Amino acid sequence: MNVSLITPLDVIRFTLAYLVVVYIPGYAIAVVARPRAPLVERLALAIPCAYSLVALSGLATALAGLPYGLLAYAALAVPAIAAAAYTSRRRRSTTPVTTDSTNDGQWWLVAVGVAIVQAVVLGAVFAGYVAPPNGDAVSHVQWTNMVARAHVFPLALLSAHTGDATGGFYPPVFHVLTALVLGVAPMSPIHAVFYSVLATAIVLPLGLFAYMRGATGNARIAALATLAALAFDPLPLYIATQGLYTFVASQLFIPALALALRDGLGRGDRRAVALSAVLGVGLFYTHPTEFITARAARPRHRARIVT
Repeated sequence: MNVSLITPLDVIRFTLAYLVVVYIPGYAIAVVARPRAPLVERLALAIPCAYSLVALSGLATALAGLPYGLLAYAALAVPAIAAAAYTSRRRRSTTPVTTDSTNDGQWWLVAVGVAIVQAVVLGAVFAGYVAPPNGDAVSHVQWTNMVARAHVFPLALLSAHTGDATGGFYPPVFHVLTALVLGVAPMSPIHAVFYSVLATAIVLPLGLFAYMRGATGNARIAALATLAALAFDPLPLYIATQGLYTFVASQLFIPALALALRDGLGRGDRRAVALSAVLGVGLFYTHPTEFITARAARPRHRARIVT
């Protein structure tokens, strides 16, 4: 009997595991690095920060010749969560508590609404499939399986054998992160890989809102741009059908890295400089060609828009 690609039980288990393994540690890093940033910006930063955390912890184990898995990842994730808790507690004790989004109103909810619409559309479209409708998914599933079984952070995914560094380079973070989620919530690797790319595609509206707000200084304009993206951007469906999984993951890095570079290089924010370095490592091991896009997207000056 054929099983739908969108299985409710697997979706629930994957979502819970993704929150624990990816979103909470990633959001913790965003809280530490951007304590005054709007909530929506920290939410958009969560996945890129988690990818970067995987890259840093994975590189450390690879260079030391150690196995990689949930324990190695937790060695950085747990301190990050503790640091975020301390940062949040310290900010709450400071009065008045202010953020850059004090006058933004509730416009960020538009981005959340767009994300929900994309999630519903993707779920409805692909509920009738039994496997991702592209050939690239096979390679992503094989690599994720290899990482999950070998417990390594591969520096050369295109090698003939696990641990062999003689093959061509292919960014491994997407597959390593999916393998970590599989370690918490075992399921069909095909489902885990597909859900992993959907998780990033669904959050793209938050990244767009955060970028537009940072570039224009106007949350209303950012909300309108995010809403308009529904009419002009076929990205979620296109990615899911074409198999450009690591590429769509890298799209969340572009607004995150662009804003961090703006504040770090343009305003001398030391936390933003550190965040830029961390995100840079994560982006290189996710989809390195997008460095060009992130550099070009860095806002030079905040536009003055009167509404």
